[in-house]
Amino acid sequence: MLGQFPGVEAKVRGARGTDRVRTLGVSIGLRLPFFDRNRGAIAVEEATRERLRLEYRARLARAEGDVHRLWTEDRLAQADLRKLREGLPELESAAWDADRAYDSQDLTGPVRLGTVDAYLRSAYDAEDRTQGVLETCVALQTVLGPPPGLSLRALRSAQGRGAGAERSRAP
Repeated sequence: MLGQFPGVEAKVRGARGTDRVRTLGVSIGLRLPFFDRNRGAIAVEEATRERLRLEYRARLARAEGDVHRLWTEDRLAQADLRKLREGLPELESAAWDADRAYDSQDLTGPVRLGTVDAYLRSAYDAEDRTQGVLETCVALQTVLGPPPGLSLRALRSAQGRGAGAERSRAP
C-alpha cells in the first residue's frame, strides 16, 4: 500500500583508505512513482486481504452452523431425556412390584425378568442420554467458550443431580 507514495531514502557512508584518507559521503534518494504507482503490488495486497476476509467469513458461517446444529441436538436430546426420566419412577415401581409378586409366587420368572429388564434398560438409556447431553454441552462450550460463571465443578454437580434419581438400587 505504501508503494504508491513517494519514497525518501537518506544514507551516510564513510570510508578510510590505507593512506589515512577518510571520506564521508551523504546521499539522498527520492523514489517517485510516476508511471505505475506500484499498482501491481497494491492489487496483490488487496486481493490477499479480500481472500483472507472471505476465508474468515466462511469459517464464521461454518462455526455458526455448528452452533445451531449442536443447540438443536441439545434441545432434542434434553426433551427425550426428560420424557425418559418421567417414566423411570413408574418402571422402577413396577419392577419392585414384580419382584415382590415373584417372591410370593404370584408371577412367573420370565414376566418378572421382563419387567426388571425394561426398567434397567430405561435407566441405562437415561444414563447414556445424560452422557450425550453433557457431551453436546462440552461441544457447544468448545465452539462458543464457556458461559460466564460456569466451571467444571458446576458441570459435575449438574451431572450428579441429573443422574441421581436413576441410581437407586435395582430390584
